[in-house]
Amino acid sequence: MEDRREYYTLDDLCRLHGLEKSRVRFIEREFGRYFGFPDLAPLPSLYTSKQAAVLKKIDALLDRPDLTVERIKAAFRRLAMERGKGTWVLAVTSGKGGVGKTSLAVNLGVMLAARGLRTVLLDADLGLANAQLFLGVRSRYSLADLLRGRAGLEEVLVRGPGGVGLIPGGSGLSELADLSDSQVQRLLDLVAGVRRAADVLVVDTSPGVSRSVLRFLEAAHQVLVVATPNLASMLDAYGLLRAAAEQGVAGPLDVVVNRVRTAAQAEEVHARIGRAAASLPAPAPRLLGYVFEDSAVEEAIQAQTPVARLRPEAPAVLCLEDLVRRLAARREEWRGRDPRGLYDIFVPNHAAAARSRPRPPAS
Repeated sequence: MEDRREYYTLDDLCRLHGLEKSRVRFIEREFGRYFGFPDLAPLPSLYTSKQAAVLKKIDALLDRPDLTVERIKAAFRRLAMERGKGTWVLAVTSGKGGVGKTSLAVNLGVMLAARGLRTVLLDADLGLANAQLFLGVRSRYSLADLLRGRAGLEEVLVRGPGGVGLIPGGSGLSELADLSDSQVQRLLDLVAGVRRAADVLVVDTSPGVSRSVLRFLEAAHQVLVVATPNLASMLDAYGLLRAAAEQGVAGPLDVVVNRVRTAAQAEEVHARIGRAAASLPAPAPRLLGYVFEDSAVEEAIQAQTPVARLRPEAPAVLCLEDLVRRLAARREEWRGRDPRGLYDIFVPNHAAAARSRPRPPAS
């Protein structure tokens, strides 16, 4: 007969649902933040019926040979970004700095907003953030204030050209450049609140393969790896793809080649990266777009205005328009599916995590 009690002790949970205590504690520690489990404490914990069901389902997923703990957690992080509202997360990243990543991210955000999509740009180039300069906006608060609890997400979020939102990073702040794993997770949880204001979240990551970068890539539905014809850039793009594959980033990870003179040059850069990445245990990266070398881009940076607004007919902007069309189509394709896929039984409940642990009903 089905047990219909409202609360369970740990002993009840294990006895009635066939779970082991050590397994329950492991699931709490690894996945509890996504489902509102009480923090581990020496005092006895009480579990709701919903939490009991979640524990059983995670327990079953852990037994699957095709799913690692990191793959399951990566899916939950994407769910935390969505929170049932369908926010599509686009990460713009690169293996090295100086390839035009931030300029690309800023202009993609502005152009997606121009298509009527509520778009927010997260400047996650931790420690060296400068997206607000590219947009020509000023902000009172930054991610550092969000992490310190000195400002809420609504206070940190500012509006830029065309209505694009910006969550500014903190330039020159060493504390942001050296976030611990738990701080990165807390930042992801805090930013998940952007679901109320965004159809698309564009994440401008730091260059390289740091743990924080890979965590942002795990949370994304689409990753753009920005490279240039420079040999070092191509090698570093491969290094990023390799690190992402080893981390189990679900992707897709696709290449955008910046500062090219011809389409053929972009195809050659993509081919060289693809040949290097052919041995990786991940789908081959596709060439999603390219951007021509264009003096208008540097002119826009100096004017602190997105090139898409300063010179809308510039060759670089025409390339960006093609890329934006492809990205918008990707988002529509994603919306046509259940974005939760295999994990439709799980609904992140951060609000529950902020509440006190449940108490039994009065006798």
